[in-house]
Amino acid sequence: MNTSHFVKLLILLVLIAGAGSIFLWEDRKEREEANEGSGSVMFPEFSLDKVVSVQVKDSTGELELALDEAWSVGSRWNHPTDSDKIGELLETVWQLERLRYVKAGPSQHGRLGLLPPGEDGGSGTLITFRNAEGTPDASLLLGKEYIPRTATGTSQDSSLPQGRYVMPDGKAEAISLVSDTFDSVTTDATLWLDKEFFKVDKLKSARVVHPDEADSWSVSRENDTEDMVLAELPEDRELDSTKSYSLKNILGFPEFDDVMDPETPESDSGMDNPVVATLETFDGFTYTIRIGKAQEDDKHPFSVQVAADIPSEREAEEGESEEDKQKLDEEFAARKATLEEKLEKESRFGNWLYLVPEWRVDTLLYKRADLLKEPEPEEPPAEEESDVTPEVTAPAPETTFEVNPGTVEDVENLIEKVIDPFDTREGAMPD
Repeated sequence: MNTSHFVKLLILLVLIAGAGSIFLWEDRKEREEANEGSGSVMFPEFSLDKVVSVQVKDSTGELELALDEAWSVGSRWNHPTDSDKIGELLETVWQLERLRYVKAGPSQHGRLGLLPPGEDGGSGTLITFRNAEGTPDASLLLGKEYIPRTATGTSQDSSLPQGRYVMPDGKAEAISLVSDTFDSVTTDATLWLDKEFFKVDKLKSARVVHPDEADSWSVSRENDTEDMVLAELPEDRELDSTKSYSLKNILGFPEFDDVMDPETPESDSGMDNPVVATLETFDGFTYTIRIGKAQEDDKHPFSVQVAADIPSEREAEEGESEEDKQKLDEEFAARKATLEEKLEKESRFGNWLYLVPEWRVDTLLYKRADLLKEPEPEEPPAEEESDVTPEVTAPAPETTFEVNPGTVEDVENLIEKVIDPFDTREGAMPD
């Protein structure tokens, strides 16, 4: 190797080393920039107390949750919102921390699902938090869920996302990866409704009136441990025992699927000629139920009005001691407070028209005939014994042939005799 070749090789090695150093430095810088802000709160000035409106918008539609005295769903005629769900969302955003920044130019926003709602090719879900003045306090665009990849580059498990790409306040330079998936955020209003409903406890009686009076019925009982008794039960019929449990527990566990437009014409909902049920409990509650005709997916329009007769004072029994009186008065006061709270809570349901699945109200849709046990089929009369002995016909006598051992000729003659016993040819008849 001459001197010129050695110099060229040395220069080449210096260039390679320099390029490697630059690459390592840039890679380290990128990793430091990516990790910059890791663990920092994304909305440091976000105030839970100022938020009075939450708007959710995606490619399928939009939804607004509003705070007045309580949170409600605007598109469901201000029906109460699930307070736990809205509270969880607000707290999540308030405490939201970034795992790392994600450097992504405009051309990559669609790949991350961070285009504005409605745009083709990768739009996200936008959550906007507004204050009492109607101005946004914060907004968060939710992109694709983050699924870690293995060393081979394949997803570990597509059903187990570990985070989500987000863009806060529309700032592309602040695109980040967070550990929260926000999987409960949706524009489906039914998933935000407070589904806690009323409950009929200790049913005393039920009167159900159908459009056809012949289908109407009523049941009652003396105490809450007995079975229901059907009024005006025919002497030759019985109450179907398989219906006993459902009659004792009418609307013991009611549930609704959605809230219906209160402006729906009654001729369409069937509320112009509904099934009307009046339920009374041993605690003094009266529930007046109206059920319309089945809509899509066998869901019925349903309304409820709740009233209660709650005694204001306890009637003391004769001979009570002061100790007993104090104890009984305290128990009465506690029970009274519980019933008054139940009445206040359940009375609000009279403000809306609900859609209830048919299987939840099927007992109230029974017709009177459905409650009666089917009569036992009559047995056919037994046949009378006859004194006449049936005539027995004797079987026809069998034709037998006596076979004696003999010559081959005798056997052949015997076979011919069996084939044609009346053959009169010469020599055909046996001796």
